[in-house]
Amino acid sequence: MMVDIQVLGAEVVPDIVQQLANLPHLSNEPHWTQLQLHKACAGPEQVLGLFVNKDIVGYMVAAQALDQADIHTLFIATNWRGQGLAKVLLQAMLDRLKQQAVIQVFLEVRQSNHVAQNLYQDHGFAITGERVNYYNNVDGSRENAILMSAYL
Repeated sequence: MMVDIQVLGAEVVPDIVQQLANLPHLSNEPHWTQLQLHKACAGPEQVLGLFVNKDIVGYMVAAQALDQADIHTLFIATNWRGQGLAKVLLQAMLDRLKQQAVIQVFLEVRQSNHVAQNLYQDHGFAITGERVNYYNNVDGSRENAILMSAYL
């Protein structure tokens, strides 16, 4: 398996953005739309694409403000999960942010997403708080967000 991580900027061709938006996901799982991904690639956010054997299988979006950054999303296609790819992508983004003089990184994660929470804790993130009823679920219910941060 050949893994490659690429910066996806304004020059990203539309079919790559469409492929990102159409990656397999769970029916109850929120994911970014083609428009959101296009704006992120064209805007000030940093977008990394994860390719396996030249096929795009995941992406990560972060925004930087001076010496701080917010992770907006980390997504791996359902058929590629459980293979350590999220670890590779997260580490690549953290390395990139550190090179750009970021000192602290923040994120929010669904309270029910224990896999993601463990991933972030394994990379030095600690729970710093909670936002009650932050996320809308597909079924109309609400879910708390766990706030996490890490110093690089």
